[in-house]
Amino acid sequence: MSNVFEILDDEGNDVNTIIATIDFVEEFYPGHYREQYREPIRTWVITKVAMISRFTPQEYVGIVGATKTDVEVQAWYDLFQAASKVDLKDQRTVAGINALVPKNLITQDRADTILTTPAQPNEIPS
Repeated sequence: MSNVFEILDDEGNDVNTIIATIDFVEEFYPGHYREQYREPIRTWVITKVAMISRFTPQEYVGIVGATKTDVEVQAWYDLFQAASKVDLKDQRTVAGINALVPKNLITQDRADTILTTPAQPNEIPS
């Protein structure tokens, strides 16, 4: 997990602040860092693969299948396919995921979980 670190010069003065893992700062700034104890920084932008992985296999198959008969699902799916990444706080994403609920493709609980879980380290675009 990434944390916030102050990078220190030889006199112990703060010269930079970075977000990194402890392994990174120990490797590149040995003895020249100080960890900041703040709330973890949360990001809401994930890769498309991460978004697909947030659905169960059955949910995703149902969504893909619905694109064949439901133009609203197809329109959302087209926007998803055109995106380079997914912002979970973008109103188009929120509306699209929530629109799957009344179509019985996912439950409201699942929609809420998909949209309110911050990006995990393996979900963040590089």
